[in-house]
Amino acid sequence: MMRYGIFMCILIFKIVILTSCGFVAGGIDTDYESINNYESYFLNRSQFYDNTLTISVTMDHTTPSTSFGIFQGHTYSVVQLLAERYMDANPGVTILVCTLTDGSSLEAFDRINLEIMSGQADILIDSHVISWQSRAAQNAFTDWYPVITSDPRFCHTQFFTRIFDAIKINGNGNMLAFPISFSYHTVAANNSTPDMADVFSSYSSICFSQMISLHDVYSTNNYFNLASFFDTFEAVIHSIHMFLDINTGHVDFNNREFIQLISRAREIAGNHRDQQIVSPVGLMRHDEQRMSRSYSFYVAAAHVLRYIFPHDGEFLFSGHIPLVNYNQELLVNIQCGFLLNQTATPVQRAIAWDFIYFFIQPENQRGLIPIIQASYKPLFFDQSRQFATDIQNQLQVMDGITFNEISAADAVEYVIQQLYTIADMPMRLSRVDYAVISRSINIILNDFHDGIITAEQAAADIQNRVSLLIMELGI
Repeated sequence: MMRYGIFMCILIFKIVILTSCGFVAGGIDTDYESINNYESYFLNRSQFYDNTLTISVTMDHTTPSTSFGIFQGHTYSVVQLLAERYMDANPGVTILVCTLTDGSSLEAFDRINLEIMSGQADILIDSHVISWQSRAAQNAFTDWYPVITSDPRFCHTQFFTRIFDAIKINGNGNMLAFPISFSYHTVAANNSTPDMADVFSSYSSICFSQMISLHDVYSTNNYFNLASFFDTFEAVIHSIHMFLDINTGHVDFNNREFIQLISRAREIAGNHRDQQIVSPVGLMRHDEQRMSRSYSFYVAAAHVLRYIFPHDGEFLFSGHIPLVNYNQELLVNIQCGFLLNQTATPVQRAIAWDFIYFFIQPENQRGLIPIIQASYKPLFFDQSRQFATDIQNQLQVMDGITFNEISAADAVEYVIQQLYTIADMPMRLSRVDYAVISRSINIILNDFHDGIITAEQAAADIQNRVSLLIMELGI
């Protein structure tokens, strides 16, 4: 379950590439036509040799890279192992992995911002640590498309390009962040309210306003809340595109629709919030029983595959359909992504992409924590099948689940097809890419939730504060 700032520990990842050939003569060249095509660098890889790639991660996490988990993280052990594999495959290229800071993520965020402003930032930067959708960011980072499309190995059909579209900067179409993996949420309905579950089964996707409507019509018991993590902030942040357009600077919170949304969300949320972190398998039977007495819906992260399997078992929550916005766009976040510094020379850019391309190849990921959900389809098929098989085995052993008259292998392939279908949906970033905007909205909504201000005051305050931040950020 996810609330602003709480989903999983965000690890700061940064890469600096130092090359012996130095910068382009006459300063940093940002004109792609004058740089020429990068293809020559990929075809003549000898230019990569005698270069050093220095990689830094936030902290030296000692979790073994082969341990069972959910998402590929930027942990020291994983990056170090990939660096060693890359060096083995590319003799003459040196990769040094070190830690960025032993302090907080905020300290790393401030440090990277300072380095960017001073022109000293590294070549590759984890997309989590900087707001990259602003106009200012377009002057600091490079559009990935001229780089990746110049690589003869790159093929659009091998990627879930909907995620590319979701993160492009409107207006010029630049893709400043390269998404290695992305995440989303799915929703299951409580079978304790059979009428609601029957209606829910006719949905192929659902947004928060539809969940609220179903809750209001069918959840007659007063103790029923919407979902274990639900509050006014979640209702707003997942519907944010109705009221805010980052790309145009349009702000429209002070209206009746927003007031009604937060008012109803507060009534539903009450003070009963679970905030539990579930296992990769999903809810265990005792958790289902406990939560089914309180919640109309179970909102799960993309890696919870329990409800996708065709099965003969009885689950108290069922359905497992994608969470979308009012436009039926899948709400996604970049789980692992990289920004490319504008200061990089052509050779540095080529090496940066080459390392990322190496990073996402299934054969280079052997023995590592599966990436869910990879944007690169060969890696998606390879690791999702591995992950689904592991989940299936756990379901069979722990819950005694059998599958609906099909083989275990067919059940895994069915899950893969469902995940593929979701990943091919139109997408939209689920949250504002500016932490300061999200924090400001959350602070005001907390005051509203606690009864300090009215819904009308909250709407007006958010309208004023976000409008001011739009100007301050130069959006």
